[in-house]
Amino acid sequence: MSYRYANLPIEQIRPNAKNTRTHSKKQIRQIASSIRELGFAAPVLVDEYDVLIAGHGRLEAARSLGMGSIPAIVLDGLSEAKKRALMLADNRIAQSAGWDRELLSIELAALPELLIEEGIDVGITGFEPAEIDLLHMDFEDGAGDLAEDIPEDCLGCPRVTQIGDLRCLTSSALWRCTQFERSCAPGQWRARPHGIS
Repeated sequence: MSYRYANLPIEQIRPNAKNTRTHSKKQIRQIASSIRELGFAAPVLVDEYDVLIAGHGRLEAARSLGMGSIPAIVLDGLSEAKKRALMLADNRIAQSAGWDRELLSIELAALPELLIEEGIDVGITGFEPAEIDLLHMDFEDGAGDLAEDIPEDCLGCPRVTQIGDLRCLTSSALWRCTQFERSCAPGQWRARPHGIS
């Protein structure tokens, strides 16, 4: 296999009919915003016939921006099987990655101030404000184990829930459903109000 870098006209690049990855309109807008503000930093991958292997979302975003050409890496000499495997692997392997949540919280706390200086919204990162707020709450001073918030006088109380219990909340009561009667119609449970033995 060999590869080369090229700046290809958008109309020359052909989407791959076997692409299994989907992109919502919202995601295409996010990618377009990223390209507009940060540049086309990740070239698409195409084969020697200009058929797209990776970067369908970036191609669609570039079209929405009215770009005439985009950066591409042209892969020459891959078998059909390897092209199809790469198309899947390019998307799937990245999904297996995780986040260092504490470091991410620190980065997302510092970044908005830097981005504001350049007139860019933190949404460019792909993180929604609500996600960022929840992440910050996990690492705020005083954020700790929720068990620490249980009042002392409740710690010695008898358990009212056992493994296998099903709780059913209705408008008038919390029911503890403990048995299923095989003779009952499907979906009916023998139940008694919470706290009644």
